[in-house]
Amino acid sequence: MLGKRAVRTLVALLGALEDPVRVDIAFARLRDILVDALSALISDPKSIVLGMGAGGIPKRQRPYLHIDALTLPAMIGTFTDEKETRCEILSKTIQIVSAVVDRDYKVRLNGLPALHVESGGQTVTQIRDALRLRIDVLGEPVSTADNGADSIDVTPNFAGAIHSLTSPSDTNRLLITEVLGTDAVTYSIGRRRFTVRIQCFSKTGRVGSGGAHQIINTAYAALDTPDAKLFLKDYRLAIRPLTPAPINATGIVAGGARNEQRALFDIAVSLGSMTVRPANKIETVEISLTLGNQTITFTQDATNPP
Repeated sequence: MLGKRAVRTLVALLGALEDPVRVDIAFARLRDILVDALSALISDPKSIVLGMGAGGIPKRQRPYLHIDALTLPAMIGTFTDEKETRCEILSKTIQIVSAVVDRDYKVRLNGLPALHVESGGQTVTQIRDALRLRIDVLGEPVSTADNGADSIDVTPNFAGAIHSLTSPSDTNRLLITEVLGTDAVTYSIGRRRFTVRIQCFSKTGRVGSGGAHQIINTAYAALDTPDAKLFLKDYRLAIRPLTPAPINATGIVAGGARNEQRALFDIAVSLGSMTVRPANKIETVEISLTLGNQTITFTQDATNPP
């Protein structure tokens, strides 16, 4: 999850959305890729920071990588063909039916994957605990609780927060049941797009021979690999570069005179977006009957038909 510093900076950004958790996920997954790709150049993952504000320079040991939102997410299109109305999901229960050595236990919550692989000799309770942890770190607006020795109860934090919870695992290993409400909700699924700047600051010669330039070139290449794109696609994320190559920006920012190196590139980030609203109910129906030249009109309570 994002640190306090990143959360404070993203308050305005997240406030513009009906489903802010998706932006949180976008930043966290981008950071995951860069932490792995830059481990040889930036040994301390805390030096890869999130959301400081577009031009703020944190006072910390260089070098560090800075991931920043430059624009507010905006909806792309209307997506009227991606609406679904159905009964609200009140809760889902995931049951670990059996422990099978070296097999996957996987669920997808609102399209996001949570996976645990049995590591040999684990009980159903140990598998349940590990899978619950994977679900919790997704950051979706749901609450989880243990149910007996082998099950997890998943409940929405607000109406409609669970759009889907499914599993490709065999039902002899993992079984999902649900409780539905009587009220209908409408899910609207679309995409939001915003611009992210990834930039690096370092003192001359601190890392390799290229300093910030070497780090940012490595980061640029890491996000342009098939593996990275497949990883992001699993979280309904897509990215594309907005700059054809990393930019040498040394000296453009205040403090550059103190032997600062600075390099950067911008990317467009597109992420799956979902809004949930109560479905419009038909409370009454007006009925008219015409007999000859006489018309009789009356109103019927649609929730209590005759």
